[in-house]
Amino acid sequence: MDPLFLTLQEVAHLLRRRTKTLANAVNPRNDRLEFTDGSSIATIKLGRARLVPRSALEQFLRERGLTLDAPQIAAATQTPAAVSPVDAVPPPKPRGRPREAVGHNRVGGL
Repeated sequence: MDPLFLTLQEVAHLLRRRTKTLANAVNPRNDRLEFTDGSSIATIKLGRARLVPRSALEQFLRERGLTLDAPQIAAATQTPAAVSPVDAVPPPKPRGRPREAVGHNRVGGL
């Protein structure tokens, strides 16, 4: 089932832009993503999330002679649980000075 709304992160993935770039392009007064060429895409705010209607994104792309395929949407809306373990983030590096495994090096100690 195709989603009715896409998050800014999903739209950024489809447009090959950074999420922060799109977040900065949102005009909160008229709830639109505004681009430097004067074009815009309608958005809605649901709680703290900014969502883009799929139909508005498709219309924006159609005006430019582009299409939005189902596999592209599926790749953009991929859930974190569906990410393979190979793509998982490595564990953080240990911080600080390493501790000795046995005792302390004090003179006259126990």
